[in-house]
Amino acid sequence: MGAVIRDAAEGLRSVPVPQQFSIAFAGDYEEQQKAFRELLLSIILSLVLVYMVMACQYERCETRLSSCSRCAGGPLGPWS
Repeated sequence: MGAVIRDAAEGLRSVPVPQQFSIAFAGDYEEQQKAFRELLLSIILSLVLVYMVMACQYERCETRLSSCSRCAGGPLGPWS
């Protein structure tokens, strides 16, 4: 859907629009963007909560630091 919206937006750039009007994409595209934002927030919150649980399970500071680096580096591993 994103490619179609990009193509449509590119095509609409050449269409003259009066000053009082604007072109906006809504409907399914708007809902998809909202869902992706909520999903990103959920992933970030889940990583923070997992770290908090792991930090509460271990008492030593060095263990907390190593678990933090594993939590932060694990999900990012495929992109490095």
